[in-house]
Amino acid sequence: MGSAEAHTKITVENTLTTEQIMRGRFSDFDVQGTSIEADGDRLLLRENFEEALAVYQRIEGPARPLREKMSFALWALGNEAAWATLGDGVDLTTEDGIAMELRAFAMTIFNSEASDRTITDLVDSVLARKDELPFAVQLLSSAIYIAVSMRLNRTEGLPLYPASCAKAVTAIREMSKPYADCMEAFALARQISIHQTDTRPLNELIEQMDLSECPVLGFVFTAAVLVGNKRVAREVISVLCARFHGHPNLAATVAMAAIQACDLELIEELPDPLREVAMELPELQVLDAMNSGNTNALLASIAKLQNAESPNLHWDMVIRERLLKITWRRWDTGTWRVPYSLLAEWATRIVPLLPAGDLRDEILVDASCMGCFDMKPLTPYFCELFNRKPTSANFTLMNDDLPLDQLDDQALTQYIFDEATADSPYCGLLDPEFAPDLEPLFKRGIADALTAKAADLTGDAKNSYIGVLTEWGLIRRPEGIAAFNFERRLMGSDLPEGVLEHLESIRTSVGGASGSQLVYLQSQLDRLSLEIGRATPVAAAEETVAAAINEILSLRSHRLNEVGLKRISELTKRYGAPSLLAELRSLAKVSNTTLGTDVVDALAVHMVRQQGTLATRRSYLAGILRKRLVNLKSAWLDQQVSKGLNRGIDIEQMIELAKGVDTWDDWLAGLEKLRPY
Repeated sequence: MGSAEAHTKITVENTLTTEQIMRGRFSDFDVQGTSIEADGDRLLLRENFEEALAVYQRIEGPARPLREKMSFALWALGNEAAWATLGDGVDLTTEDGIAMELRAFAMTIFNSEASDRTITDLVDSVLARKDELPFAVQLLSSAIYIAVSMRLNRTEGLPLYPASCAKAVTAIREMSKPYADCMEAFALARQISIHQTDTRPLNELIEQMDLSECPVLGFVFTAAVLVGNKRVAREVISVLCARFHGHPNLAATVAMAAIQACDLELIEELPDPLREVAMELPELQVLDAMNSGNTNALLASIAKLQNAESPNLHWDMVIRERLLKITWRRWDTGTWRVPYSLLAEWATRIVPLLPAGDLRDEILVDASCMGCFDMKPLTPYFCELFNRKPTSANFTLMNDDLPLDQLDDQALTQYIFDEATADSPYCGLLDPEFAPDLEPLFKRGIADALTAKAADLTGDAKNSYIGVLTEWGLIRRPEGIAAFNFERRLMGSDLPEGVLEHLESIRTSVGGASGSQLVYLQSQLDRLSLEIGRATPVAAAEETVAAAINEILSLRSHRLNEVGLKRISELTKRYGAPSLLAELRSLAKVSNTTLGTDVVDALAVHMVRQQGTLATRRSYLAGILRKRLVNLKSAWLDQQVSKGLNRGIDIEQMIELAKGVDTWDDWLAGLEKLRPY
């Protein structure tokens, strides 16, 4: 009898409401309606979300309640269209309809279409009806949670709360001190994590909080770990164990807390049977071995972790506190968490305990990919890995402040050789954009060793290899030796009669001139340079550059075709013939076969790289994109610009592209289509 009563269904005469979908268990309902919408409801209860959505979409002009069901189905499928599907009507919907709006919008908050205006409208809708909504405080707190989380990948960090949720903050301070304090702890913790602000206000706040009334213990625990307050962290876990006694995810949540704080004493707050369950988790055994510095135990626990038959700790094993059930994000910012890669997150403590080998290498690679903590303590281990396996992938694991003195000569030589002979030669160590210091490579004999390795190659492969080394500055030719006629003319040959003598006279006078005289001399020469530039026909400038390039190409019985001539015209307009000729000579300082037939490509890329870091123009580009697109990440843009520059794409080309894009897809597609001048 009792069993039958426990499984009695709730009869739904017509169709499901948003409240039933959001709060109930699907297995509890029996929909008996005969409409198309009721058919969709039955599919929804069986979690056939795609089929349910298809049925709902057959209904023309769906009202807000039906759109909320459609949104739920899309949300359950992980489809970000859940928010757009809701449309208007949030000001008139039910409390659960507002919660569905928050939940759907929470999926989109890092996308370019996510606007702060949505949060503002949601807050206004709740405040207008706060006296009739029993859970108004929770809805307002959820809006604050989303607004603060939404700012994670934006440039602004202050004030503490975004303007979009300012009204909500004011309201909950009047309505509920526990919620107000809890949300402030969350916001302060996010601000400290992202902007490294002072931790004292947060520590003072959590010290005075009454945890028995705290609505989201996970927020306060994360804050306590962040400021290093072990007393509050342990008190939070004590309250958690009392509040959720008997919850099936209690042991897993406390285990995650112990991992987050690297504090196994938190496990002592669990009831006796659950302590043993928790300590059987391989993650906690890794923590125990790491804290004790026991290498053998660490190796055994890592093996158990990697070979576990049961699932490792993950996000859906945590206790979902009531407030977070509203937005129900797939991961929760600022609360209980499990590392994406536990071993990588603890790499600075684990790696020193492990012997060199595949396991340590794997952890180092994962740690470098995460890149969310100071990896300088791992530098010696990255160097050891590179010296054993001198690959491009292992080279990129190391910090920007490259410890060349810890890298073997033989490993560096092999690495540079492999990069120089690749289909698309590129070497991060020698990227001209970063003005590398090449002297250590010459002093240690690495440049000579690389030159000697040319003997391992033949034909075009050899010529290409020598050309790449020359472009990277590893093969030098004496400054005074000229192999081409254009080089001799750059050194003064074939100038109008008497000009060379005047130039030599000016050059001689420089040594005896005062500083003030040099300033005015440079001013005169600059004016003269401008006059010469204005007097030079554009066609003559282009023809002179083309003739110089044809000198090099003639060694391979080639000449510039129409496409090449057009590119030379564009390059000359952009950089000027004198600059092109001077840089062409720097590219040609080796043998007569250095550049092969790719001279225009090499010159275009070289001119881009010779411009330096272009900080001002990069800032201008970022400013354009920030006005046209949202959620601009400076580090990501820098990476995109650097890749473009390395391909020979001029910063001005990227700026022109930026002026015409409206979406990130436009920018990425346009960047891919750009080609060097």
